Amino acid sequence: MDRTVPTSTPPSLGRLRRICRGKLTRLASLLISIVLVAACSSPAQRHNDAAEARAYGVDSVPAPPFRLTVYRPSGARPSPRPWHVYLTGDGTPWEHGRYPSRDPTPRRPLALELMDRDPGPRLLLHRPCYARHPPDPACQPRLWTDQRYGEAVVDAMDRALDRLVAEWQIDGLVLIGHSGGGLLARLLAGRRDDVRALVTIAANLDHAAWTRHHGYLPLEGSLRLAEAPPLDAGIRQWHLVGSEDRVIPAALVRQAARHDPQARVEVVDGFDHRCCWVEAWPGFLERLLESLRESPDEALEITPGGHRVPRWPR
Repeated sequence: MDRTVPTSTPPSLGRLRRICRGKLTRLASLLISIVLVAACSSPAQRHNDAAEARAYGVDSVPAPPFRLTVYRPSGARPSPRPWHVYLTGDGTPWEHGRYPSRDPTPRRPLALELMDRDPGPRLLLHRPCYARHPPDPACQPRLWTDQRYGEAVVDAMDRALDRLVAEWQIDGLVLIGHSGGGLLARLLAGRRDDVRALVTIAANLDHAAWTRHHGYLPLEGSLRLAEAPPLDAGIRQWHLVGSEDRVIPAALVRQAARHDPQARVEVVDGFDHRCCWVEAWPGFLERLLESLRESPDEALEITPGGHRVPRWPR
């Protein structure tokens, strides 16, 4: 008796090709949909999503006519230690170097990544029109182009900090700014009486010198550090810049920091505008905290010019 097991007829080569084409078409459609969704999400959305993915609360604080986006750890409580306030860089003010951007929010959340390496009480405060989706009606391109460091921006951030300090019972601030956020931090420090220290990373402290250096249009609507009074000598001031930074060369930071006799400039070998601040940030924070633990008398040193300035641990 023939016990051969019957087998099904194999599909023809043409049918196999049709099946494969159908699967590939569905896969391609899925991939295109994923890419389109990612492309349609704005930098503001992606920045806020990155904050939420790190378990930060995404809130907003009124500073009429704006609302400013703020991140802080979920469940944060009042602390006897000063709060670290992180300020982002300029992001993308221009598209293709010619057209004002519709959303200037930084594409890479570097300030958020720095804050994520900080175990202490902390928050990130965005400037007006950044990380806002949809944007506030008062947002106009001049606020992130030539007026990016202007009075309207600095005043709104100052008022937002007033509200946050009162609502969250914050006792003292350490302002930490990257790139253009460094100049905003310095301008804010000159207006407030609760700032314990100022730390900048690759800061654009003199935007007039910076635009001349790169051949950019001058930021006519922005405030200039050179026109502000020197910062109070009791505020520790630490400007970090990378030796390989081509966006904000170390020479520009050194020159601008001379405005404040007590400022300390540290050029970090091998670092540039973005690398490798996040990885090294815990070490810089340890030095900052050590300096803040010292009494005012212990923390002072005499410079070659005879100035009594805050000392930074090495």
